[in-house]
Amino acid sequence: MTGIDFIDLEAFKIISACPDRTDQVLQIQKMLLKNPGRADTAKSSLKACSADEGFMELFNRKYLPPFPTLEYLESCPTGSLGRALGKHLRDNEIFIDFKGLDTSPFYSDEANNKLAYIATRTIRLHDVFHALLGLGTSPVEEYALFAVQLAQFQSPYQMIILSSGYWHIALCDPDQIPKFLDAQNRYYAIGKCAKFLLGFPFEDHWNTDLNQVRTTLGLVDLPSLQENC
Repeated sequence: MTGIDFIDLEAFKIISACPDRTDQVLQIQKMLLKNPGRADTAKSSLKACSADEGFMELFNRKYLPPFPTLEYLESCPTGSLGRALGKHLRDNEIFIDFKGLDTSPFYSDEANNKLAYIATRTIRLHDVFHALLGLGTSPVEEYALFAVQLAQFQSPYQMIILSSGYWHIALCDPDQIPKFLDAQNRYYAIGKCAKFLLGFPFEDHWNTDLNQVRTTLGLVDLPSLQENC
């Protein structure tokens, strides 16, 4: 069997048509976690994460703090990372802990398996990255976020989701092709220039000024994709 055998093609088809189907996005990653050869396909991800001191420090101390409540985030200081995340969650009616969706496969071996920890950290920080990068939830913005992550640790999962984005834009919203491609180029470059995001303990910085966090991570002069998305 090859890695392709562990891609849920029905889930891929669904998210290509409906990118907001988070349950199917998670299904694709769950299947990838079942691939016994995933260590080979994820060599670049392992290399990138292992090379970052911040990530390895978090992994070695099994850093997976409890999710904050929406009420706590909304009580954080104006202009803080936590307040920005709270606004993102409230505006889009999102649960940071993926309430109602089965995320248990991501926690089965996350403490001891580096690949599982990468996957767990990635899904836990997804909406944090939205707030950090100032990205909404339109398809163009969602795929821009995946471009940042792909640039940072070359994950096969991010590549698969991005490939569904090309299908979605081409077949469902072709007028957005120029904006989609421009966003991919710009945010891939942002990911290449920024510090390694998975190695930063965001959960310790809910009360930190958002612009200070961005500066610390090398995220300056972020473009805006909000208009006409």
